[in-house]
Amino acid sequence: MNISHDFDSGSIAVINTKNIQLELTTDNNNNTMQWFHFRCHTNADLNHTIRILNAGKSSFSNAWKNYQAMASYDKINWFRVPTQFINNQLVINYTPIKNDISYTYFTPYDYERQQSFIKRALQFEQCRHTPLAYTLDNNVIY
Repeated sequence: MNISHDFDSGSIAVINTKNIQLELTTDNNNNTMQWFHFRCHTNADLNHTIRILNAGKSSFSNAWKNYQAMASYDKINWFRVPTQFINNQLVINYTPIKNDISYTYFTPYDYERQQSFIKRALQFEQCRHTPLAYTLDNNVIY
């Protein structure tokens, strides 16, 4: 099992990969702690119980009631997976059918997706492409 989060919109702290213990991290330059997005590189058809240990200390811990995490194999098609909030931990219990799967708080709108949208929009002559500002990660906001 390998868990990665070093990508655009990735956010999680890996505590233990053997029994899959993770923790939420605070947002960039902010005290908000709710977002998670990570990829698991594993074996298909192997059931995993993923525990986010500090979910009860998140910024909006009441949001975990009846919440179901999102998952995707291709970063395009997202679906809900069985999730429970137990003893202040968010517990995702799922058996992936492929070796690589992403889990997230909700469907991410990452930089790659934004760039694809801009490229399609620029096909119309009415569209102007002007930088408005920069994110905390120094990405351009158009």
